[in-house]
Amino acid sequence: PPAQNVFNNASGVSALHLSLQAGPNDGIRVTALTLRASGSANDTGLQVDLYRDTNGNGTLEGGEPLLQSQTVAGDDGAATFGFGAGVLEVAAGQTGFVLARVTLPGTAGVGQTHAIRLQAASDVTAQGLTTAAAASVLGTYPLQGPTLTAQTTSLTLSGPAPQSPAESVFPNASEVRMLRVQLDAGALEAVRVTQLIFRPTGASSGDDTAATARLYLDQNNNGTVEVGTDTLIQTQPGANASVTFTAAGGLVDVPASGSRQLLVVYGLGAPGPAAGDAFQLALASADVTAQGLGSAAPVTASGATQTGGLKTVAIGTLSLAPGANNPTAAQAFAGQTRVLQQVRRREGSDVVAVR
Repeated sequence: PPAQNVFNNASGVSALHLSLQAGPNDGIRVTALTLRASGSANDTGLQVDLYRDTNGNGTLEGGEPLLQSQTVAGDDGAATFGFGAGVLEVAAGQTGFVLARVTLPGTAGVGQTHAIRLQAASDVTAQGLTTAAAASVLGTYPLQGPTLTAQTTSLTLSGPAPQSPAESVFPNASEVRMLRVQLDAGALEAVRVTQLIFRPTGASSGDDTAATARLYLDQNNNGTVEVGTDTLIQTQPGANASVTFTAAGGLVDVPASGSRQLLVVYGLGAPGPAAGDAFQLALASADVTAQGLGSAAPVTASGATQTGGLKTVAIGTLSLAPGANNPTAAQAFAGQTRVLQQVRRREGSDVVAVR
């Protein structure tokens, strides 16, 4: 079997496949077999189940019999199997196969390893089926199984670049990009995210209840909502304490060794916020609830808190000031409605032009 990452309490993990070839002179009965544990993890309590692999394909299939189960008593200890007549026998000139599968004891830390092996020919006792005489055990030793590395399901929170920027927005803006986040799952299994809690930061001064929050799966990872491309996951009313998106069936699934980018936008509605009101959202790893997609075990997210740019409400303004050709000050009688502007002399007569 190949080396693999496994849960530290995984069961039924294929750990060693052995081929037993009887010589042409006599059939062989295996009466005892010892497998030894190794690796950086403590092997105490490691259970080894030995199966007859009838078709030799290295995979346990229906109908293939369990020969015996044994438990390793100590770290780097051994599991010894004893067989009576008819249990593990191979006819003359034929080949038989056995498959060892293990249940890990659940004590390994992340990155620690388990493995089992057949160390030497002396760890096998066999006899001829006809003669009952001790058989010579041949082969090149040790016969080593794959390394099984203990892992936990992981989910990491990060912020894709560029983050949603600090900017001015209109009080009736419908697609205010508040925050971009990225979620990365480890190699062990896919992760289902069931809840995300976004919280206004201390820099927020606006009333978030005036907003409608929408959570999108950013399909092309460009940080912009595009109708027909990005997927609307859920809509929630804004709140000053927090905005919670939740779904028991999952908000988004992150594939093993893969990532998903999410985008939160605000829609500001009437009556809109006042000029100068500010809005900002953040997401902490502690506010991410998730579980293994296959195991359904809880997953604790890691990563730094992600914060979007500050959005400040701006409105149009109109400023008034005296024009460049504003009339100058002038003397006038009380109650006068028309003001003498200009006097012209024409042919000896006074002509008064008034406006």
